[in-house]
Amino acid sequence: MSNSTSKDAHAQPRTGADIPAISELESRHTNACRNEAAFRAVVDKYGDISAKMQHPAARRIHSALVFADANQTLHDGDVNAFVTAQLETEARGGDMIAAQALAFWCDPNQQLFRPSGATKIALETAEIIVGFPTPDDGEWREPLPLGNALLPVPALPLPLIPEPLRDSIKDSAERVSCPLDYIAVASLVALASLVGNTVCIRPKRCDDWLVVPNLWGALVGNPSVKKSPAVAEGLKPLSRLKAQAIEKHKDEMRAWASNTLLDELDADTLKSELKKRQKAGATREQLRAHIEEQTSDGDAQPTLKTYSVQDSTIEALAVVLERNPRGFLMQRDELSGWIRALGKQGHEQDRAFYIEAFSGDATNQQFERVGRGTTFVSHLTLSILGTIQPLPFVQLIRAAASGGDADGFVARFQMLVCPDVAPYKHVDRHPDTPAKNRAFKIFEALDALTPESAGAEFDGKERPFLRFSAAGQTVFDDWIIDLETRLPNLSPLIQQHVSKYRSLMPSLALLFHLIAVADGTAKPGRVSEKAAMMAAEWCEFLEAHARRIYAMASDGATDGAELIAQRFGQLDNPFTARDVHQKRWMGLTERADVDSALARLEDRGWIRPQLDAGISNRPTVRFWKHPAKAGEK
Repeated sequence: MSNSTSKDAHAQPRTGADIPAISELESRHTNACRNEAAFRAVVDKYGDISAKMQHPAARRIHSALVFADANQTLHDGDVNAFVTAQLETEARGGDMIAAQALAFWCDPNQQLFRPSGATKIALETAEIIVGFPTPDDGEWREPLPLGNALLPVPALPLPLIPEPLRDSIKDSAERVSCPLDYIAVASLVALASLVGNTVCIRPKRCDDWLVVPNLWGALVGNPSVKKSPAVAEGLKPLSRLKAQAIEKHKDEMRAWASNTLLDELDADTLKSELKKRQKAGATREQLRAHIEEQTSDGDAQPTLKTYSVQDSTIEALAVVLERNPRGFLMQRDELSGWIRALGKQGHEQDRAFYIEAFSGDATNQQFERVGRGTTFVSHLTLSILGTIQPLPFVQLIRAAASGGDADGFVARFQMLVCPDVAPYKHVDRHPDTPAKNRAFKIFEALDALTPESAGAEFDGKERPFLRFSAAGQTVFDDWIIDLETRLPNLSPLIQQHVSKYRSLMPSLALLFHLIAVADGTAKPGRVSEKAAMMAAEWCEFLEAHARRIYAMASDGATDGAELIAQRFGQLDNPFTARDVHQKRWMGLTERADVDSALARLEDRGWIRPQLDAGISNRPTVRFWKHPAKAGEK
């Protein structure tokens, strides 16, 4: 290609009116590549480059030009004009990614990535038309945030909080300055742990499908958004019950110790009397009859009721569950490490234990403890509540997507919230004591709940249960039909999560109904329409939060870009994709992941590429860091 050709094209850019359209180029390519061997040769030569192009327009233009030129259907001048005209169209339309891609990737002489005349013209034209900066011209735009905008989630409406708890939860959220969602979820999970498997629900009108109203909750948020203080506020009534149980247990132990001592004295007296009777000639049968008349089984040693544990092995949990068969709460301040540990080799039994504890309906479980014999758990029910940061949770979701969580363990955290955090508002006032006391009465009532007080049915097959009222049944039927209709159209990960709502909705409905019964605003017996409607609204609210978090998990380019940006100081300026790949940073061990992350950094203005022709036929693309973000090396 002569220099005059390049100058003419630069001085008088062609409009593209007399240049073949993309569709015609593709048609020429199709006709020219009818020979399969020729077509495969073209694909082998350019396929790896085309695969790395992230922008649809760039792929389209590149495909048309490269394939057409590979079969010599265009002359150099035609390609130069086409490149210039198409670049002008893309650039004037504001599509700088396509303009840049075209400038770097189009070459009429089958020497891709070499600074041919067309490449130089394209670069110069881009600079003339829109002032597209070259890496060394010193003009950088303000870098944009790397992350995509989070999907919106609704703020938790106050009417979705059961009325007896509403003022207390609102007061706590205002004083702590944390999202209402956090304290509400903590409170509901705690209340569900009190109900445990005492009363269940059969959601269908006639079927015997049984749901234990057991809940797992996770509060997702960045550090310092007061997740832990929110959990502490939500669990204060549970802590109060625990304190009362400890005092009650102390009194019971004192009485038991006294009775044990008296029983020992009675035993000594009985022994003396038996010796006298034996000397008088009483037979063994007569002595045995006298023992049975004078003794009783005695009182068993009192056990301390367990409301919550924070860290325990499954063997220790089994022992506690043996003494607390209706279930209790396990609280984890940070869920990520615990869940990861369950996925390690040797912990398969632990994982299975928790999955069965989630369903809450496993009965007569047997656990062998080395040196401590056998433990029998009549009913395996365990509620779980914890906090976690967004990135670790996203990594757990990705592990599920790659097959590392095929059992749906993470999806069982149905009460999952990742709310927007409002700016700090300083509040310094006394707690609303009347509201706190009213909420505590609900906790006390559910702690003392019995199947009889709930108006439960029992057919001798499983646990005592309630069904929906006629109006409540209609709400559930409509809701479950809508859910089952939507599920096949959801992405696999969100489908796995939302499918767990089949049990969440009736669990919440039963819980809301029992709260109203404890407050005296509903009658024992069938679950009301109001409770069913509130449960359906909660499911809609929670699905929005789940979608936000699962959308974060699908954006791997952002994570990689943020990691590179955080470690800019460990890279030269400029640096190459190979430099990043050789670091073997987490999430950037595959070249495709590195390319996606660099594309995100470039798109957001954090780096700028420069083509270094070098001496080889395949020059290197180097990336310059934004001066304000460069760090040090």
